[in-house]
Amino acid sequence: MRRRPAETARHLVALSRRSTLAIFRQPALVGPSLIFPLFFAALGSSAFSRAISLPGFPQVDSYLQFTLAGTVTQGVLFGSVTGAAALATDIQDG
Repeated sequence: MRRRPAETARHLVALSRRSTLAIFRQPALVGPSLIFPLFFAALGSSAFSRAISLPGFPQVDSYLQFTLAGTVTQGVLFGSVTGAAALATDIQDG
């Protein structure tokens, strides 16, 4: 039995609302999703900033241009893990 797209969207909105409310009840869950990608961007940018002076490295203004894409990807992955954990908890507890 296939569900209609409107029904699936309604379920997704309900799950998203429950997950968002749970995050506001426990703000410590937001920290890792925001802080770790920014920390790793700062650490990687400062640690590998001399890499742009290597021969053959493309001409860029700063190494941050390369680490920013990884930081955004890491933030999305951390958010996905948090969302998946919330979904698993919702399925288990009802």
